[in-house]
Amino acid sequence: MTLRLKPEIDQALTEFANSQGISKAQVAVNAIESYLEQQSTDAVTRKAFDLVLERDAELLRRLSDA
Repeated sequence: MTLRLKPEIDQALTEFANSQGISKAQVAVNAIESYLEQQSTDAVTRKAFDLVLERDAELLRRLSDA
C-alpha cells in the first residue's frame, strides 16, 4: 500500500516516529487501529442512544415537560 501525505504531515509523522522509536508504518498502523476502534465504539453508543430514545420516548417527553 502506498500512502501519499502532504510534506508537512510526512515531516510530522517522521518526527513523531523517531521520538517514539518506531517506524512511520507502525505509527500509521497504530493510528488506523485506534480510529477503527473509536468508530466501532461510537457506532455501539449511537445504537444504544437510539434504542433508549425509542424505548423511553414517553418518559423523556414527560421529563422535558416537568
